[in-house]
Amino acid sequence: MQTAQRSLPDPTAKRLALLLLAAAGCLFAAWIAQLNFVMHDMYHELALVREAMFRGELPLDNPFAFTPTVYPSVHHEWAMGLLLYGFCISTGWGLMGLTILRWMLILGIVSATYMTARRRGASPIVFALAALLILPIAWVGFGTLRAQLVTLLFTAVQLRLVDEDRRGRRGWVLMLLPLWFVWVNIHAGFLVGAGLLAIDTFERVAADLVNQWRQGRLGERRWLMRRLVHRYWHRVGLLIAAAATLGLTPYGAQYAPYVLHAVRLPRPEIAEWGPLWTTYNPGLTLLSYLMTIVLTTVAVVQLGWRRAIGTLSLIVTAYLALRHIRHGSIYGVVWMCYAPPLLSRCKMGPAIQAWICQRQRAVQRGAVAAIVGSLAYFFYVGGWYTVLPVQSAEMGNQPVGVVEYLKENHFRGRLQLPFGAGAYVMWHMYPDVLISIDGRYEVGYPPELLDEHRAFYRGEPGWEQMLDRYPSDAVVVPVGSPIVDAMQSQLHWRLSYQDDAYLLMTPPDSPIVWTDRDRRGETLPQNFL
Repeated sequence: MQTAQRSLPDPTAKRLALLLLAAAGCLFAAWIAQLNFVMHDMYHELALVREAMFRGELPLDNPFAFTPTVYPSVHHEWAMGLLLYGFCISTGWGLMGLTILRWMLILGIVSATYMTARRRGASPIVFALAALLILPIAWVGFGTLRAQLVTLLFTAVQLRLVDEDRRGRRGWVLMLLPLWFVWVNIHAGFLVGAGLLAIDTFERVAADLVNQWRQGRLGERRWLMRRLVHRYWHRVGLLIAAAATLGLTPYGAQYAPYVLHAVRLPRPEIAEWGPLWTTYNPGLTLLSYLMTIVLTTVAVVQLGWRRAIGTLSLIVTAYLALRHIRHGSIYGVVWMCYAPPLLSRCKMGPAIQAWICQRQRAVQRGAVAAIVGSLAYFFYVGGWYTVLPVQSAEMGNQPVGVVEYLKENHFRGRLQLPFGAGAYVMWHMYPDVLISIDGRYEVGYPPELLDEHRAFYRGEPGWEQMLDRYPSDAVVVPVGSPIVDAMQSQLHWRLSYQDDAYLLMTPPDSPIVWTDRDRRGETLPQNFL
Protein backbone atom coordinates (compact mmCIF):
# COMPACT_ATOMS: atom_id res chain seq x y z
CA MET A 1 0.00 0.00 0.00
CA GLN A 2 2.81 2.42 0.85
CA THR A 3 4.54 1.71 -2.46
CA ALA A 4 1.35 2.39 -4.36
CA GLN A 5 0.87 5.68 -2.59
CA ARG A 6 4.43 6.76 -3.26
CA SER A 7 4.16 5.97 -6.96
CA LEU A 8 0.80 7.77 -7.24
CA PRO A 9 -0.92 5.52 -9.81
CA ASP A 10 -4.19 7.42 -9.69
CA PRO A 11 -4.26 10.21 -12.35
CA THR A 12 -6.12 12.51 -9.98
CA ALA A 13 -3.47 12.04 -7.31
CA LYS A 14 -0.77 12.71 -9.90
CA ARG A 15 -2.41 15.96 -10.93
CA LEU A 16 -2.72 16.93 -7.28
CA ALA A 17 0.98 16.19 -6.74
CA LEU A 18 1.96 18.31 -9.75
CA LEU A 19 -0.21 21.14 -8.47
CA LEU A 20 1.40 21.01 -5.03
CA LEU A 21 4.87 20.90 -6.57
CA ALA A 22 4.01 23.95 -8.69
CA ALA A 23 2.71 25.75 -5.61
CA ALA A 24 5.88 24.91 -3.67
CA GLY A 25 8.04 26.12 -6.55
CA CYS A 26 6.14 29.39 -6.85
CA LEU A 27 6.28 29.99 -3.10
CA PHE A 28 10.02 29.33 -3.17
CA ALA A 29 10.49 31.81 -6.04
CA ALA A 30 8.44 34.40 -4.17
CA TRP A 31 10.41 33.83 -0.94
CA ILE A 32 13.75 34.56 -2.62
CA ALA A 33 12.36 37.25 -4.96
CA GLN A 34 13.68 40.08 -2.80
CA LEU A 35 17.21 38.66 -3.03
CA ASN A 36 17.41 40.07 -6.56
CA PHE A 37 19.94 42.74 -5.63
CA VAL A 38 23.62 42.59 -6.57
CA MET A 39 25.80 41.55 -3.65
CA HIS A 40 29.19 43.20 -3.21
CA ASP A 41 31.11 39.92 -3.34
CA MET A 42 30.95 39.73 -7.12
CA TYR A 43 32.78 43.03 -7.60
CA HIS A 44 35.99 41.93 -5.92
CA GLU A 45 35.80 38.68 -7.91
CA LEU A 46 35.46 40.63 -11.18
CA ALA A 47 38.28 42.99 -10.21
CA LEU A 48 40.55 40.03 -9.45
CA VAL A 49 39.88 38.45 -12.85
CA ARG A 50 40.56 41.72 -14.65
CA GLU A 51 43.84 42.16 -12.79
CA ALA A 52 44.79 38.54 -13.51
CA MET A 53 44.18 39.06 -17.23
CA PHE A 54 46.36 42.17 -17.12
CA ARG A 55 49.22 40.38 -15.33
CA GLY A 56 48.82 37.02 -17.03
CA GLU A 57 48.47 35.26 -13.67
CA LEU A 58 46.46 35.44 -10.46
CA PRO A 59 48.07 37.95 -8.08
CA LEU A 60 49.25 36.64 -4.74
CA ASP A 61 49.39 40.15 -3.30
CA ASN A 62 46.46 42.49 -2.70
CA PRO A 63 47.19 45.41 -5.04
CA PHE A 64 43.84 47.12 -4.49
CA ALA A 65 44.43 48.46 -0.95
CA PHE A 66 46.69 50.95 0.83
CA THR A 67 46.10 49.44 4.27
CA PRO A 68 47.81 46.32 5.69
CA THR A 69 47.06 43.20 3.62
CA VAL A 70 47.85 39.50 3.81
CA TYR A 71 50.29 37.54 1.68
CA PRO A 72 49.59 35.29 -0.02
CA SER A 73 46.09 36.53 -0.77
CA VAL A 74 44.33 33.27 -1.67
CA HIS A 75 41.03 34.12 -3.33
CA HIS A 76 39.15 30.84 -3.15
CA GLU A 77 36.35 32.22 -5.37
CA TRP A 78 38.58 33.24 -8.27
CA ALA A 79 36.84 30.93 -10.79
CA MET A 80 33.46 32.35 -9.76
CA GLY A 81 34.80 35.70 -10.88
CA LEU A 82 35.76 34.10 -14.19
CA LEU A 83 32.24 32.72 -14.59
CA LEU A 84 30.68 36.10 -13.77
CA TYR A 85 33.07 37.89 -16.10
CA GLY A 86 32.03 35.62 -18.93
CA PHE A 87 28.30 35.97 -18.33
CA CYS A 88 28.16 39.68 -17.50
CA ILE A 89 31.19 41.47 -18.94
CA SER A 90 32.41 39.57 -21.98
CA THR A 91 28.89 39.13 -23.33
CA GLY A 92 27.87 42.70 -22.49
CA TRP A 93 24.71 41.32 -20.87
CA GLY A 94 25.40 43.02 -17.54
CA LEU A 95 22.57 42.63 -15.06
CA MET A 96 20.59 40.45 -17.46
CA GLY A 97 23.48 37.99 -17.67
CA LEU A 98 23.60 37.93 -13.89
CA THR A 99 19.87 37.17 -13.76
CA ILE A 100 20.18 34.34 -16.30
CA LEU A 101 23.11 32.74 -14.47
CA ARG A 102 21.39 32.98 -11.10
CA TRP A 103 18.16 31.31 -12.21
CA MET A 104 20.04 28.64 -14.14
CA LEU A 105 21.85 27.70 -10.93
CA ILE A 106 18.65 27.80 -8.87
CA LEU A 107 16.84 25.61 -11.39
CA GLY A 108 19.74 23.17 -11.26
CA ILE A 109 19.58 23.02 -7.45
CA VAL A 110 15.83 22.40 -7.42
CA SER A 111 16.06 19.75 -10.15
CA ALA A 112 18.97 17.90 -8.52
CA THR A 113 17.33 17.81 -5.08
CA TYR A 114 14.03 16.62 -6.53
CA MET A 115 15.64 13.86 -8.61
CA THR A 116 17.69 12.68 -5.62
CA ALA A 117 14.70 12.62 -3.30
CA ARG A 118 12.50 10.81 -5.84
CA ARG A 119 15.24 8.29 -6.58
CA ARG A 120 15.35 7.51 -2.87
CA GLY A 121 11.58 6.95 -2.73
CA ALA A 122 10.11 10.34 -1.84
CA SER A 123 6.47 11.05 -2.58
CA PRO A 124 6.01 14.22 -4.68
CA ILE A 125 3.40 15.41 -2.21
CA VAL A 126 5.71 14.92 0.75
CA PHE A 127 8.53 16.61 -1.16
CA ALA A 128 6.35 19.66 -1.85
CA LEU A 129 5.30 19.95 1.80
CA ALA A 130 8.90 19.50 2.95
CA ALA A 131 10.00 22.32 0.64
CA LEU A 132 7.53 24.71 2.30
CA LEU A 133 8.83 23.74 5.71
CA ILE A 134 12.52 24.35 4.95
CA LEU A 135 12.11 27.75 3.22
CA PRO A 136 12.61 29.95 6.32
CA ILE A 137 15.98 28.27 6.89
CA ALA A 138 17.31 27.68 3.38
CA TRP A 139 16.69 31.07 1.73
CA VAL A 140 19.98 32.66 2.77
CA GLY A 141 22.16 31.05 0.09
CA PHE A 142 20.14 32.22 -2.91
CA GLY A 143 21.35 35.82 -3.22
CA THR A 144 22.55 37.48 -6.43
CA LEU A 145 25.12 36.15 -7.00
CA ARG A 146 27.43 34.33 -4.67
CA ALA A 147 29.72 31.35 -5.08
CA GLN A 148 27.72 29.64 -2.34
CA LEU A 149 24.99 29.08 -4.93
CA VAL A 150 27.40 26.86 -6.87
CA THR A 151 28.18 24.99 -3.65
CA LEU A 152 24.47 24.29 -3.17
CA LEU A 153 24.18 22.99 -6.74
CA PHE A 154 27.24 20.77 -6.48
CA THR A 155 26.11 19.48 -3.08
CA ALA A 156 22.79 18.36 -4.58
CA VAL A 157 24.55 16.77 -7.57
CA GLN A 158 27.00 14.96 -5.30
CA LEU A 159 24.20 13.52 -3.17
CA ARG A 160 22.63 12.20 -6.37
CA LEU A 161 25.89 10.55 -7.46
CA VAL A 162 26.50 9.05 -4.02
CA ASP A 163 23.01 7.56 -4.08
CA GLU A 164 23.87 5.78 -7.32
CA ASP A 165 27.00 4.43 -5.64
CA ARG A 166 24.83 3.05 -2.85
CA ARG A 167 22.96 1.08 -5.50
CA GLY A 168 26.22 -0.49 -6.74
CA ARG A 169 26.82 1.80 -9.74
CA ARG A 170 30.32 2.89 -8.80
CA GLY A 171 31.08 4.53 -12.11
CA TRP A 172 28.73 7.37 -11.25
CA VAL A 173 30.58 8.33 -8.09
CA LEU A 174 33.81 8.72 -10.07
CA MET A 175 32.19 11.76 -11.63
CA LEU A 176 32.93 13.45 -8.30
CA LEU A 177 36.55 13.91 -9.38
CA PRO A 178 35.88 16.45 -12.17
CA LEU A 179 33.07 17.94 -10.08
CA TRP A 180 35.45 18.55 -7.18
CA PHE A 181 38.10 20.02 -9.46
CA VAL A 182 35.68 22.69 -10.66
CA TRP A 183 34.20 23.14 -7.18
CA VAL A 184 37.49 23.74 -5.37
CA ASN A 185 38.34 26.55 -7.79
CA ILE A 186 34.93 28.24 -7.51
CA HIS A 187 34.36 28.08 -3.76
CA ALA A 188 35.94 26.68 -0.61
CA GLY A 189 32.51 25.15 0.03
CA PHE A 190 34.15 22.19 -1.71
CA LEU A 191 34.90 21.09 1.86
CA VAL A 192 31.15 20.50 2.26
CA GLY A 193 31.27 17.90 -0.49
CA ALA A 194 34.31 16.12 0.90
CA GLY A 195 32.85 16.21 4.41
CA LEU A 196 29.48 14.82 3.32
CA LEU A 197 31.17 11.94 1.50
CA ALA A 198 33.23 11.13 4.61
CA ILE A 199 30.11 11.25 6.80
CA ASP A 200 28.13 9.05 4.41
CA THR A 201 30.98 6.53 4.22
CA PHE A 202 31.29 6.36 8.00
CA GLU A 203 27.54 5.90 8.37
CA ARG A 204 27.41 3.09 5.81
CA VAL A 205 30.40 1.29 7.32
CA ALA A 206 28.81 1.56 10.77
CA ALA A 207 25.51 0.17 9.47
CA ASP A 208 27.35 -2.65 7.73
CA LEU A 209 29.24 -3.58 10.91
CA VAL A 210 26.03 -3.60 12.95
CA ASN A 211 24.42 -5.90 10.40
CA GLN A 212 27.36 -8.30 10.64
CA TRP A 213 27.25 -8.14 14.43
CA ARG A 214 23.57 -9.07 14.40
CA GLN A 215 24.45 -12.04 12.21
CA GLY A 216 27.26 -13.05 14.54
CA ARG A 217 30.03 -12.57 11.96
CA LEU A 218 32.18 -9.88 13.61
CA GLY A 219 34.59 -12.57 14.74
CA GLU A 220 35.43 -13.49 11.14
CA ARG A 221 37.96 -10.73 10.86
CA ARG A 222 39.60 -11.64 7.57
CA TRP A 223 36.29 -12.15 5.84
CA LEU A 224 34.95 -8.93 7.34
CA MET A 225 38.01 -6.94 6.29
CA ARG A 226 37.81 -8.28 2.73
CA ARG A 227 34.13 -7.35 2.64
CA LEU A 228 34.75 -3.80 3.84
CA VAL A 229 37.66 -3.31 1.44
CA HIS A 230 35.61 -4.63 -1.46
CA ARG A 231 32.64 -2.39 -0.68
CA TYR A 232 34.39 0.82 0.33
CA TRP A 233 37.89 0.95 -1.17
CA HIS A 234 36.75 3.39 -3.84
CA ARG A 235 35.28 5.67 -1.17
CA VAL A 236 38.62 5.81 0.65
CA GLY A 237 40.35 6.53 -2.65
CA LEU A 238 37.93 9.37 -3.35
CA LEU A 239 38.55 10.91 0.07
CA ILE A 240 42.30 10.79 -0.56
CA ALA A 241 41.67 12.38 -3.95
CA ALA A 242 39.58 15.07 -2.24
CA ALA A 243 42.58 16.01 -0.09
CA ALA A 244 44.79 16.08 -3.18
CA THR A 245 42.26 18.29 -4.97
CA LEU A 246 43.14 21.12 -2.57
CA GLY A 247 46.37 21.48 -4.51
CA LEU A 248 44.68 21.72 -7.91
CA THR A 249 44.15 25.47 -7.91
CA PRO A 250 46.40 28.25 -9.23
CA TYR A 251 47.49 28.81 -5.63
CA GLY A 252 48.98 25.32 -5.35
CA ALA A 253 50.24 24.36 -1.92
CA GLN A 254 49.20 27.74 -0.49
CA TYR A 255 45.49 26.94 -0.83
CA ALA A 256 45.17 24.29 1.90
CA PRO A 257 46.73 26.37 4.73
CA TYR A 258 44.45 29.27 3.84
CA VAL A 259 41.32 27.10 3.90
CA LEU A 260 42.27 25.52 7.23
CA HIS A 261 42.80 28.99 8.66
CA ALA A 262 39.58 30.39 7.20
CA VAL A 263 37.25 27.66 8.48
CA ARG A 264 38.48 28.23 12.05
CA LEU A 265 38.31 32.02 11.91
CA PRO A 266 35.54 33.60 14.02
CA ARG A 267 33.44 36.26 12.28
CA PRO A 268 31.39 37.90 15.04
CA GLU A 269 30.89 41.15 13.12
CA ILE A 270 29.39 39.49 10.02
CA ALA A 271 25.66 38.87 10.46
CA GLU A 272 25.33 35.75 8.30
CA TRP A 273 27.91 33.99 10.46
CA GLY A 274 25.75 34.50 13.55
CA PRO A 275 23.65 31.71 15.11
CA LEU A 276 20.28 30.84 13.62
CA TRP A 277 18.30 32.61 16.33
CA THR A 278 19.80 35.96 15.27
CA THR A 279 18.30 35.81 11.77
CA TYR A 280 15.83 38.42 10.52
CA ASN A 281 12.73 36.40 11.54
CA PRO A 282 13.90 34.19 14.41
CA GLY A 283 10.44 33.02 15.54
CA LEU A 284 9.40 31.51 12.20
CA THR A 285 12.90 30.26 11.45
CA LEU A 286 13.33 28.42 14.75
CA LEU A 287 9.83 26.96 14.50
CA SER A 288 10.66 25.65 11.05
CA TYR A 289 13.99 24.30 12.29
CA LEU A 290 12.42 22.48 15.24
CA MET A 291 9.75 20.95 13.01
CA THR A 292 12.38 19.58 10.64
CA ILE A 293 14.22 18.05 13.59
CA VAL A 294 11.06 16.52 15.08
CA LEU A 295 9.81 15.08 11.79
CA THR A 296 13.21 13.61 10.93
CA THR A 297 13.50 12.09 14.41
CA VAL A 298 10.06 10.48 14.16
CA ALA A 299 10.90 9.01 10.74
CA VAL A 300 14.25 7.62 11.92
CA VAL A 301 12.69 6.08 15.03
CA GLN A 302 9.98 4.40 12.97
CA LEU A 303 12.35 3.12 10.29
CA GLY A 304 15.37 2.35 12.44
CA TRP A 305 18.66 4.15 11.88
CA ARG A 306 20.14 1.37 9.74
CA ARG A 307 17.35 1.88 7.20
CA ALA A 308 17.63 5.66 7.47
CA ILE A 309 20.96 6.20 5.75
CA GLY A 310 21.61 9.93 5.52
CA THR A 311 20.63 10.63 9.12
CA LEU A 312 24.18 11.49 10.15
CA SER A 313 24.50 14.01 7.30
CA LEU A 314 21.24 15.59 8.45
CA ILE A 315 22.49 15.80 12.04
CA VAL A 316 25.80 17.43 11.09
CA THR A 317 24.28 19.97 8.68
CA ALA A 318 21.48 20.75 11.14
CA TYR A 319 24.13 21.56 13.74
CA LEU A 320 26.00 23.79 11.28
CA ALA A 321 22.76 25.60 10.40
CA LEU A 322 22.08 26.25 14.07
CA ARG A 323 25.55 27.71 14.54
CA HIS A 324 25.65 29.85 11.40
CA ILE A 325 22.78 31.40 9.45
CA ARG A 326 24.60 31.00 6.13
CA HIS A 327 24.78 27.23 6.55
CA GLY A 328 20.99 27.00 6.63
CA SER A 329 20.94 26.68 2.86
CA ILE A 330 23.31 23.69 2.98
CA TYR A 331 21.08 22.06 5.57
CA GLY A 332 18.13 22.85 3.32
CA VAL A 333 19.62 21.02 0.34
CA VAL A 334 20.64 17.98 2.40
CA TRP A 335 17.25 17.91 4.14
CA MET A 336 15.35 18.07 0.84
CA CYS A 337 17.41 15.18 -0.56
CA TYR A 338 17.18 12.92 2.50
CA ALA A 339 14.18 13.84 4.66
CA PRO A 340 11.28 13.49 2.15
CA PRO A 341 12.29 9.86 1.35
CA LEU A 342 12.47 9.06 5.07
CA LEU A 343 9.09 10.65 5.72
CA SER A 344 7.56 8.90 2.70
CA ARG A 345 8.75 5.46 3.84
CA CYS A 346 7.65 5.73 7.46
CA LYS A 347 4.03 5.56 8.65
CA MET A 348 3.71 9.33 8.51
CA GLY A 349 4.16 9.66 4.73
CA PRO A 350 1.24 7.54 3.53
CA ALA A 351 -0.96 9.04 6.25
CA ILE A 352 -0.14 12.60 5.10
CA GLN A 353 -0.74 11.71 1.48
CA ALA A 354 -4.04 9.98 2.24
CA TRP A 355 -5.20 12.98 4.30
CA ILE A 356 -4.41 15.38 1.46
CA CYS A 357 -6.00 13.19 -1.22
CA GLN A 358 -9.18 13.01 0.83
CA ARG A 359 -9.37 16.82 0.73
CA GLN A 360 -8.53 17.31 -2.91
CA ARG A 361 -10.86 20.20 -3.60
CA ALA A 362 -9.68 22.27 -0.65
CA VAL A 363 -6.03 21.45 -1.37
CA GLN A 364 -6.43 22.33 -5.05
CA ARG A 365 -8.02 25.67 -4.22
CA GLY A 366 -5.28 26.42 -1.71
CA ALA A 367 -2.55 25.44 -4.16
CA VAL A 368 -4.02 27.59 -6.94
CA ALA A 369 -4.32 30.53 -4.56
CA ALA A 370 -0.69 30.02 -3.50
CA ILE A 371 0.46 29.94 -7.13
CA VAL A 372 -1.45 33.08 -8.09
CA GLY A 373 -0.43 34.98 -4.97
CA SER A 374 3.22 33.93 -5.20
CA LEU A 375 3.52 34.86 -8.87
CA ALA A 376 1.83 38.21 -8.24
CA TYR A 377 4.27 38.96 -5.42
CA PHE A 378 7.24 37.70 -7.46
CA PHE A 379 6.52 40.11 -10.31
CA TYR A 380 5.52 42.93 -7.96
CA VAL A 381 8.92 42.97 -6.23
CA GLY A 382 10.79 42.40 -9.50
CA GLY A 383 12.09 38.93 -8.77
CA TRP A 384 12.58 38.26 -12.48
CA TYR A 385 15.32 40.89 -12.88
CA THR A 386 18.39 42.05 -10.97
CA VAL A 387 18.91 45.48 -9.42
CA LEU A 388 21.92 47.33 -8.10
CA PRO A 389 21.04 48.61 -4.61
CA VAL A 390 21.99 52.29 -4.39
CA GLN A 391 19.25 54.24 -2.60
CA SER A 392 19.91 53.72 1.11
CA ALA A 393 22.72 53.14 3.56
CA GLU A 394 21.78 49.54 4.30
CA MET A 395 24.53 46.94 4.20
CA GLY A 396 25.10 45.84 0.61
CA ASN A 397 24.11 49.10 -1.09
CA GLN A 398 26.75 50.36 -3.45
CA PRO A 399 28.32 53.87 -3.54
CA VAL A 400 27.28 54.59 -7.14
CA GLY A 401 26.84 58.33 -6.58
CA VAL A 402 30.15 58.67 -4.75
CA VAL A 403 32.00 56.94 -7.59
CA GLU A 404 30.38 59.22 -10.17
CA TYR A 405 31.35 62.26 -8.11
CA LEU A 406 34.94 61.10 -7.66
CA LYS A 407 35.30 60.48 -11.39
CA GLU A 408 33.86 63.92 -12.19
CA ASN A 409 36.54 65.47 -9.97
CA HIS A 410 39.31 63.27 -11.45
CA PHE A 411 40.10 61.88 -8.02
CA ARG A 412 43.18 59.72 -7.65
CA GLY A 413 44.46 58.53 -4.30
CA ARG A 414 43.53 56.64 -1.16
CA LEU A 415 39.91 56.20 -0.22
CA GLN A 416 38.71 54.99 3.16
CA LEU A 417 35.31 53.31 3.08
CA PRO A 418 33.10 50.75 4.85
CA PHE A 419 33.42 46.99 4.53
CA GLY A 420 30.57 46.53 2.05
CA ALA A 421 31.43 49.45 -0.26
CA GLY A 422 35.05 48.70 -1.12
CA ALA A 423 34.55 46.07 -3.82
CA TYR A 424 32.38 48.34 -5.99
CA VAL A 425 35.00 51.10 -5.87
CA MET A 426 37.73 48.54 -6.55
CA TRP A 427 36.02 47.41 -9.74
CA HIS A 428 35.19 50.90 -11.02
CA MET A 429 38.22 52.97 -9.97
CA TYR A 430 41.32 50.79 -9.59
CA PRO A 431 44.20 51.55 -10.25
CA ASP A 432 43.50 55.28 -9.86
CA VAL A 433 42.02 54.69 -6.41
CA LEU A 434 43.27 52.43 -3.64
CA ILE A 435 40.79 51.36 -0.97
CA SER A 436 41.07 50.72 2.76
CA ILE A 437 39.00 47.50 2.89
CA ASP A 438 36.48 45.41 0.98
CA GLY A 439 34.29 42.37 1.54
CA ARG A 440 37.02 39.76 1.10
CA TYR A 441 37.79 39.93 4.83
CA GLU A 442 40.47 37.31 5.67
CA VAL A 443 41.21 36.69 1.98
CA GLY A 444 42.84 40.10 1.61
CA TYR A 445 43.23 41.67 5.05
CA PRO A 446 44.15 40.87 8.65
CA PRO A 447 40.88 40.39 10.60
CA GLU A 448 41.68 43.22 13.01
CA LEU A 449 41.43 45.72 10.15
CA LEU A 450 37.67 45.18 10.02
CA ASP A 451 37.47 45.84 13.76
CA GLU A 452 39.30 49.14 13.24
CA HIS A 453 36.88 50.18 10.51
CA ARG A 454 33.86 49.30 12.63
CA ALA A 455 35.21 51.30 15.56
CA PHE A 456 35.93 54.27 13.31
CA TYR A 457 32.47 54.45 11.76
CA ARG A 458 30.84 54.05 15.16
CA GLY A 459 32.84 57.00 16.43
CA GLU A 460 34.34 55.03 19.30
CA PRO A 461 37.07 56.67 21.42
CA GLY A 462 40.32 56.90 19.48
CA TRP A 463 38.59 56.87 16.08
CA GLU A 464 40.90 59.61 14.78
CA GLN A 465 43.92 57.34 15.22
CA MET A 466 42.83 55.34 12.21
CA LEU A 467 43.31 58.39 9.98
CA ASP A 468 46.80 58.75 11.42
CA ARG A 469 47.68 55.10 10.85
CA TYR A 470 46.21 54.95 7.35
CA PRO A 471 46.15 58.50 5.88
CA SER A 472 43.33 58.91 3.38
CA ASP A 473 42.61 61.49 0.70
CA ALA A 474 38.86 61.10 1.21
CA VAL A 475 36.49 59.08 3.38
CA VAL A 476 33.20 57.47 2.34
CA VAL A 477 30.69 57.45 5.20
CA PRO A 478 27.29 55.69 5.34
CA VAL A 479 24.38 58.02 5.99
CA GLY A 480 23.59 58.11 9.71
CA SER A 481 27.12 57.37 10.89
CA PRO A 482 28.03 59.41 14.01
CA ILE A 483 31.53 60.00 12.68
CA VAL A 484 30.44 62.83 10.36
CA ASP A 485 29.91 65.47 13.06
CA ALA A 486 33.11 64.44 14.82
CA MET A 487 35.17 64.75 11.65
CA GLN A 488 33.72 68.18 10.91
CA SER A 489 34.06 69.61 14.41
CA GLN A 490 37.36 68.10 15.51
CA LEU A 491 39.34 67.69 12.29
CA HIS A 492 37.53 70.23 10.10
CA TRP A 493 36.92 67.74 7.32
CA ARG A 494 34.45 68.91 4.73
CA LEU A 495 31.20 67.31 3.60
CA SER A 496 31.68 67.50 -0.17
CA TYR A 497 29.07 65.07 -1.44
CA GLN A 498 25.94 63.36 -0.14
CA ASP A 499 23.09 61.21 -1.39
CA ASP A 500 20.57 58.96 0.34
CA ALA A 501 23.14 56.22 0.92
CA TYR A 502 26.61 57.72 1.39
CA LEU A 503 28.52 60.89 2.20
CA LEU A 504 32.01 61.86 1.06
CA MET A 505 34.27 63.65 3.53
CA THR A 506 37.37 65.44 2.25
CA PRO A 507 40.30 66.88 4.27
CA PRO A 508 40.79 70.63 4.62
CA ASP A 509 44.18 70.48 2.88
CA SER A 510 42.95 68.51 -0.15
CA PRO A 511 44.65 69.60 -3.42
CA ILE A 512 41.36 69.07 -5.26
CA VAL A 513 38.92 71.97 -5.42
CA TRP A 514 35.76 70.10 -4.54
CA THR A 515 32.41 71.36 -5.78
CA ASP A 516 29.80 70.51 -3.16
CA ARG A 517 27.01 68.31 -4.44
CA ASP A 518 23.78 67.17 -2.77
CA ARG A 519 21.90 64.36 -4.52
CA ARG A 520 19.53 63.46 -1.71
CA GLY A 521 16.16 62.52 -3.09
CA GLU A 522 17.53 61.72 -6.55
CA THR A 523 17.19 58.32 -8.17
CA LEU A 524 20.74 57.15 -8.77
CA PRO A 525 21.63 55.23 -11.95
CA GLN A 526 22.12 51.46 -12.08
CA ASN A 527 25.81 51.69 -13.00
CA PHE A 528 26.55 47.97 -12.80
CA LEU A 529 29.45 47.96 -15.28
